[in-house]
Amino acid sequence: MDLTGKVFGEITVIKNVGQGVWNCLCSCGTLFEVSEDDLVSGTLKYCVHRKVKDLSGLRFGDWTAIRYIGNSSWECRCSCGEVKSVRTQYLKDGRSKSCGHDTTRFNDLSGKTLGEWTVLSYSGNQKWRCKCSCGTVRDVESYFLSSGKSKSCGHSTNKLAASGNFIDRTFQDVTGKRFGELEVIEYLGKGKWKCKCDCGNVVNRDRYGLTSGITTTCGHSINIRMIGQKFGRLTVLEPLSGYRARCLCDCGNETVVYINNLTAEHTRSCGCILEDMKLTREQIMEVILNYEKEYGERPYLMDLLPLINRSETVTRMYIDKFKLATELNQNFRSRAERDIGRIFEGAKASDRREIYPYELDLFIEDRKLAIEYNGTFWHSEAKKEKYYHRDKTLDCAKKGIRLIHIFEYEWENPGKRERIEKFLKALSKQDYRVINGRDTIVKQVDFSEVDEFLKSNHLQGSAKSSTNIGCYAGGELVGVMTFAKPRFNKDFQYELLRLCFKHDVKVRGGAEKMFKRFIEWYDPKSVITYCDISKFTGSVYIKLGFKMYGMKSLTEPNYSWVNPYTNEVCSRYKSQKHQLIADGYGDETQSEVEIMHGRGFYRVYDCGNLRFEWNK
Repeated sequence: MDLTGKVFGEITVIKNVGQGVWNCLCSCGTLFEVSEDDLVSGTLKYCVHRKVKDLSGLRFGDWTAIRYIGNSSWECRCSCGEVKSVRTQYLKDGRSKSCGHDTTRFNDLSGKTLGEWTVLSYSGNQKWRCKCSCGTVRDVESYFLSSGKSKSCGHSTNKLAASGNFIDRTFQDVTGKRFGELEVIEYLGKGKWKCKCDCGNVVNRDRYGLTSGITTTCGHSINIRMIGQKFGRLTVLEPLSGYRARCLCDCGNETVVYINNLTAEHTRSCGCILEDMKLTREQIMEVILNYEKEYGERPYLMDLLPLINRSETVTRMYIDKFKLATELNQNFRSRAERDIGRIFEGAKASDRREIYPYELDLFIEDRKLAIEYNGTFWHSEAKKEKYYHRDKTLDCAKKGIRLIHIFEYEWENPGKRERIEKFLKALSKQDYRVINGRDTIVKQVDFSEVDEFLKSNHLQGSAKSSTNIGCYAGGELVGVMTFAKPRFNKDFQYELLRLCFKHDVKVRGGAEKMFKRFIEWYDPKSVITYCDISKFTGSVYIKLGFKMYGMKSLTEPNYSWVNPYTNEVCSRYKSQKHQLIADGYGDETQSEVEIMHGRGFYRVYDCGNLRFEWNK
């Protein structure tokens, strides 16, 4: 598309500079480059410099703003003569008041003894030069000293599991002592000890893990929890060194298998399955009849797979070969899809027409709405690459279709399933009532009331917030909007954390009314928010005046660690490498991914978030 000479707002396009980027001239005289998407979509109508309020000559504490240097920053001169670059937001909200030279702005700690630290002198930038009782000299931040969060260089600080407090102790030599199956050989420094396990492995462990009883082996028994679990025809009897396990096959044979091969379903028997690979029609019918007897209905395709221990492709082959289609439930592929499909009248299952050759599990044509039910194993990293769910969502969006992803581990969680069902029923307009915004009252709300409301109505539940605004109809809380300091991008003054309405209510203009009151009461300069595109489109934020900047506003997909057989979710905190090792899983030679795979957990990626920005 040739845009040369065209005008978009106050921008005149001059020439193409390649790769979808155009050289443009703003009405203020600024030359700059803009992407074609931002021009055509109307996202950008003037150069960024027009958005910057002139702060030249204004004082902020000891700073005097000199000139704007781009990237949301100003060149500033401190009262001591120091010239530095300072973020605009840091000047406005008072986070930066000087270059840090003025120690009188802080509590003077010189000469004081705090824990095992002796404060020597102020070293600038809110840090103090300190000497530890062991002789180590280091710069420590004022906050960590005054709050007591730092009491030494780390050589002798141990967290006691019983009390949960940090207590300083003198250095304890544990050389030669035994902790479980580990014998301590020598101290390596930085809190690490070389240990020899009874199995012969030599590993490095921290003293807290040893003395607290968390670490008792080299890691050869980290999969102890898998004992009794069944994978295909194999039942785990005991874990072995080298991340292997001794298993009993249904045929009676014992075999040793790598745990990763078990959890990834690469190994499903001792080898007898190869000799008995073929199933008869009578065998499959027996499984179907047993299922019908137990559940009172015929199985769906996806429910049959684990029962006959075959993949979807092989199972379909058997269905065609033995003409078993009439023996199965045909409207949907699984009970979960059936339950979701019942919420929407006219939902079509397994639609391949809209984004051929890909399949949509459920498609509601008159609403241009599609729903994917993502089984944990088949939609984990073992079977789907990182961008699979995001790309499928974007492919649907290009066709004007809103795609919603329901992940199995969400659906199998009773609390989350209840909120998802409310969300889907609201989309289908079941149990739905409409309230006009002019008939509501907006006021500030206590967090306790907001917390309860979000836990019942928001898909992600509650989130700690400092500013809470509620929308009331006849005394009933029907909507909330919550804010706090940004969690990720500190260039913004506020982050809009939650925007939520009661699941069975639509408040026309309710979001606009709450955001308008927020602006009136708090006079924000900038706000950022995020939208999970696996469930939502973010169109409401556009109505509120937020902007997004093409693909640059799309974040990387997030992930959850999930056991595909139990749908147990391991939190991101618990799956950090240092936390896994502290809990007795794996060792320093392994990565987080290797340890988690060894535990039977796989990453399930979502679609990522859209980032929206609002500036005054």
